[in-house]
Amino acid sequence: MKKVICFLTGTILLFSAACVAPEEWSDVYDKNIVPDPAGNVRVENVNGGAIITFRLPSTNDLLGAKAVYALTPEGEPMERWASATKDTIVLDG
Repeated sequence: MKKVICFLTGTILLFSAACVAPEEWSDVYDKNIVPDPAGNVRVENVNGGAIITFRLPSTNDLLGAKAVYALTPEGEPMERWASATKDTIVLDG
């Protein structure tokens, strides 16, 4: 039983030593630099929505892309996001 307790204690200490606090996004990126806009935007209309593909800018501090749209001219604005690693946003109607 003593071996099991020592093993578990050692394992917990090993895992807790390996954990590091996540890096803050605000510390890495300069808030005063505005990323370039997405380029080569293409829209493919599909039933009930659209698929938007684009070329990501070469800026290193890009966190993602956002599409804002409404289903009707007076409709409520809707948003869809894509991470900085994707070049496609799918809009559902």
